[in-house]
This record gives sequence, C-alpha cells and structure tokens, in this order.
Amino acid sequence: MKKTIKKIKLARLEKGYSQNYMGTQLGISQRAYCKLECGKTKLTLIRLRKISALLALNPKKLI
Repeated sequence: MKKTIKKIKLARLEKGYSQNYMGTQLGISQRAYCKLECGKTKLTLIRLRKISALLALNPKKLI
C-alpha cells in the first residue's frame, strides 16, 4: 500500500495539485487528505477510484 500512496503523491505533484485541492474535490479536508497520503488513514477502494479519476489515471496503475 505504501507504493500506491507514493504513486498518488507523485501524480498529484506532477499535476500541480495541492492537498487542499485534492481534499476539496474528494469532499474531505486538507488535513484528512494529508493523513491519507501519509498512510495514517486507510485508503479504501472507493477513495482510490475517486483519486485516480481526479488524477486521470487508471486505478491499476496506482496499485
């Protein structure tokens, strides 16, 4: 799971998206998104799909 989170963070940075932007788009706070990216909160399949859609990536590429 750490590799998946690392890939998400790299993709987010490549797109120039902030944690605040990602959180807002996902309907969560920046702090909640940060916890997800730091591995403090479990990444669910539903959330993975939403994140991959925001980043315009296939979820399989993130796993």
